[in-house]
Amino acid sequence: MMLLPLLFGSLLHTFIPQLLEIGSYTTALFSSAGAATLMALQLFCIGTQIRLKQVSGILKRGGVLLIARGIAGILVAVLFQTIAQDGFLAGISVLAAVAAVSNTNGSIFIATTSMLGDEQAAATAPILALSNGPMLTALILGASGAANFSWILFLALVLPMLLGVLIGNLSKRAAQMFAPGVALTLPFIGFALGAGIDLRQLYLGGTSGLLLACMALLLGGAIAYAMDRLFNRGGGAAGIAASATGANAIAVPAAIALTNPAWAPYSAAATAQISVAVILGAIFVPLVAGWIEKTNKKKTEVGFDK
Repeated sequence: MMLLPLLFGSLLHTFIPQLLEIGSYTTALFSSAGAATLMALQLFCIGTQIRLKQVSGILKRGGVLLIARGIAGILVAVLFQTIAQDGFLAGISVLAAVAAVSNTNGSIFIATTSMLGDEQAAATAPILALSNGPMLTALILGASGAANFSWILFLALVLPMLLGVLIGNLSKRAAQMFAPGVALTLPFIGFALGAGIDLRQLYLGGTSGLLLACMALLLGGAIAYAMDRLFNRGGGAAGIAASATGANAIAVPAAIALTNPAWAPYSAAATAQISVAVILGAIFVPLVAGWIEKTNKKKTEVGFDK
């Protein structure tokens, strides 16, 4: 429902980008410009399915996953500080590593958890969004000048879902009407996300980009998976869904370089490497999360699950 449209959109954006930029409704729906609107619509529909008694659980689940991203970034920073020479390991800078591991792809997280039917997990996306951009990376690297946060921007992020929660709790009929919207928007979101991915970045990022992607998926995924199972008592699929590197991470090296010029010489390479992590995360995270969910269901069916 999501992955094939994403791949198709990325192929069109890579080889025939002008097709999606002809304007009007076509560009509004099928280019990367439509991704934000579609995500807001899905968050609204998700909100209508949330009962007020679930809010505390949502805050807890989101907080655990956010902490997991922070822990992953800190571990990477410590690893580089311990064994890397001059802040580099296999051609990867500590800047690129921390940005890739600590940032979360909110779009992939929402789409994946919605695809798996875990709407409560999908509702934690605004909390996870605190890991997006340079804020968490800057905190981990100690570049405090970049650690600015706007509550207005956070409010703008959560408002569509909060409105959905209000309407869904006021009217059961409204909640029923908007319920299909969660799944209905998935293929459109997938295509719009793909329409913002240039597959040529896989080449530009090189081998170091592939290594960074593996680090982000394996280390970041393992920590989020473990904490989701341990503290959220979940199956771990939501933790994996949170381990895709966010597209916002691509801009982090440049943002950090502006506040700390010492990073400027490494910004371009880090940007290309992070782009690879974003692309591969968008492709593999939904697949792995889906596999884990199916495995958990099979264990439950045969009575092996807790």
